[in-house]
This record gives sequence, C-alpha cells and structure tokens, in this order.
Amino acid sequence: MFVFRALVSLSLLLGTTHAAAVSKAPRARTVVQWDVGTWAENIAVRSNGQLIVTMLGNAEIWAVDPAKSTKSLVATLPGVTGVGGIDELTPDIFVIAAGNFTLATGTTVPGSYSIWTLNARSKVVKKIVDVPGAAMLNGLTTLDAIKGDVLVSDSGLGTVIRVNAHTGATKVVISDPAFAPPAKGIQIGINGIRLSKGPKKTLYFNSFGGSSFGGVPVAADGTPTGPVKFIAQNVGSLDDFALSPCGSYAWDVANGQNELFKISLKNGTATLIAGALDSALIPGATSAAFGRTSKDKNVVYVTTSGALAAPINGTYVEGAKIVAFNVRGL
Repeated sequence: MFVFRALVSLSLLLGTTHAAAVSKAPRARTVVQWDVGTWAENIAVRSNGQLIVTMLGNAEIWAVDPAKSTKSLVATLPGVTGVGGIDELTPDIFVIAAGNFTLATGTTVPGSYSIWTLNARSKVVKKIVDVPGAAMLNGLTTLDAIKGDVLVSDSGLGTVIRVNAHTGATKVVISDPAFAPPAKGIQIGINGIRLSKGPKKTLYFNSFGGSSFGGVPVAADGTPTGPVKFIAQNVGSLDDFALSPCGSYAWDVANGQNELFKISLKNGTATLIAGALDSALIPGATSAAFGRTSKDKNVVYVTTSGALAAPINGTYVEGAKIVAFNVRGL
C-alpha cells in the first residue's frame, strides 16, 4: 500500500540529489490551480492544445485551456476514487487507468483497478475492462494505436501489462526485479512509463521506490527483446515524465523533492531544471507533458499534488496546479 508518511521520510532522505543544476532557470507560470486537498495525478495533451488532467482521490478528469488559463470538469468515473495514467490512443480518444485510492489515508485497494476510455470531443467515458489481478495500476502508454494496445505499469506488483482497448484482453508482458517495489519503505516500484518513437521501441520507466530511471527494448507486442537497464540512478522519488520531441531526453519529476529534471537518454546525466525540497514552485510534482501546438511546443506542463504526501518543511500544502515551463534552449 502507498503510505504518505513513507514519502515524507523518503523526501528528506533524497533531498540532496546527484544532479547538476541548470545555469538558467526556465520561465514558469501557473496555468490553473484547484482547491487545497486536491491531487492532479497525470496529464495528456490534445492536438488542439487542450490539456486532459486526471485526479487522484475524486476520480475526476479535467480539461484545461493553457492559453486562457481556464479549466472545466469533463467527467467523473463511477465506482472508483482515483484516476491515474492516461495516454492518447487515437485522435481525441484517451485510455485511462483508474482504481480506488484514499487521499486521507494514502492507501490504495488492490483488485479495484480498471481501464477506461475517454472521448475528449463527446466527453463520454467507457469502462473497457476490470483488472482484478492488479495491485496498483499507474503509468500508461500507447503501444499500437491501430490494434488498440496500451501498456500499463503495476506499481505494486512490479509488472507491465498489455491491455487492448477494443477487446479488453489483458496480459502481463514484462515482470522484472528492476520493476519491483523496494523491500522497505514505499511499496511502489515501476511508476511512469513511456514508449520511444520509431520502429525499434524502448519502454522507458521510473522506479519510484528505487529513485531510478531506466529502459528496456520491447517488441511490437510489448514483450522485452533485451535486458532491463537503469539509465540514471539516485535521482529522487521519480513519479512520471515526458519524452522530449527530439527523443533525446526525459523530462522527469520527483514528487517528494518538488523537482523537475532533464535526463539524457544517452548517458543518464540528470540535470535539475527547477524546484527544490523547500520550494513551492511545483510542490509534489506528479507528471509532465509537452505542448503540441506551434505556440507551446517548447513548453513542459507539470502537474502537482500540492505536496499532500510530503508537506514542504513539514507543514505547507496547497491545491493541485499545473505549471508551464518554457524550456526552449535548455
């Protein structure tokens, strides 16, 4: 189970990371913010520039217009209390992982997880399949848009599951010790996942409890074609991330340390871009995504949890928010 107190301890332990700070801080602005007690968990971007944001603790999905700094509730999923990983399968059709998560106690319910789709145009949500064998579905990335296959990480069991959004068929395709939760501390192993582009796919992943970022080559069906390898280690309590459009970096967030990193996929160098353990810039950062329009293609949008799991200086929390970083030239 996910216990908030453990994240507080982990954030203090990992407050000093093995990363060089960027010489020039990026321009940042708060796009929108919710009330205190909210947790924005993940983010995806429509081709029209609208952000689709999932919430933990209230099973809501929101649409955000970053140009106008406005937000609107799109849907609330019935029968679950939290919405996690999200990715676009086909234009404006998003696949989502959801389950039962209680913010007040910081615990999740194994066996409560399911996969859904959202039509961003009609705002219709549909449950595709229950995944009763899952302990904590978390990250999600599209594997094959034509076939309808996505990959989902199970942070509790340390596995990656292939799910077909058309048929509901599920299969564990990767199970590796590198994905497993740590023996002590927070019982969260593999967290955010993203697939590289191109014919030869690499599944990149965060190990939350292991403070590491890594990758594994995969075949068209999501099964591994080589060993799982860590690319950067001792970075921090890494949550979710975005791959840069150029395909050279992961823009990664550390939840417990309130930080945004740029990690080289080539050599694993982790550069601290913004944030700090005692900073309220991106408190409890949870995920990141690049803009998709000509106006924000150099912008990284970061979602936050308001530091609910690890209050800044032990006391400060705020409402979930989205912060836009202009990273052009960084």
